[in-house]
Amino acid sequence: MIFWLQGSIQPGLRGHPSLGFPHTDGHAFFKFVSDGSVRGENAIECVSPILKGADGKRTLKNALKTLNQAGATVNKSCGLHVHIGAANLTPEQYANVFINYYYLETLIDTFMANSRRGNNNGYCASLRNHPGLIDCKTIDAVKSELDFDRYHKVNPMSYGRHKTIEFRQHQGSTDEKKILNWVMFCGRLVEWSKKHRLDADVTSIDAIPFLTAKEKGFFKSRSNELN
Repeated sequence: MIFWLQGSIQPGLRGHPSLGFPHTDGHAFFKFVSDGSVRGENAIECVSPILKGADGKRTLKNALKTLNQAGATVNKSCGLHVHIGAANLTPEQYANVFINYYYLETLIDTFMANSRRGNNNGYCASLRNHPGLIDCKTIDAVKSELDFDRYHKVNPMSYGRHKTIEFRQHQGSTDEKKILNWVMFCGRLVEWSKKHRLDADVTSIDAIPFLTAKEKGFFKSRSNELN
């Protein structure tokens, strides 16, 4: 799995460097950049390099340890954006990811903060506003159905620039367990979508077809905590 993350935080540090536009691919380090959507004193965005497999997870764990030692915090204006590599998807496989998320979204809302549910956040609007998604079979059809607008829970516009699918729904976090479980959720969804397309809402975490029993247990625990 190839992924990278953008997470808005308040690092508790002054005089941090700004290292350029956050969406430039190819940097080999974590960098801190400005983000006008994040509120609070000294609010910034942390952007990871491209991370791959087990080594990428270890790198992420080390980065989160450092952020927490530095006193990084989040608030309701912060989001966690996960980019999953999609360069090898066919147009129909790409469309499947959005369709499958559409049918999973109401359930996903149960293990997200209230500020990231439904249409509660203008930076990650609901896919459920676009029932025409379920008939899409190409990348261009998905973009058109979502009004060529990146501010959805799944962003249809990152593919053109980065060859990724960006998942924007998760609230900001510096918690390793929360972040890694969500990264795995997004990665497994993309992989499963290569061969599968849902045709009805999934209403139980136990019925999510691409999660392990341990991962289902984590998301059930999160749902219980938040509801």
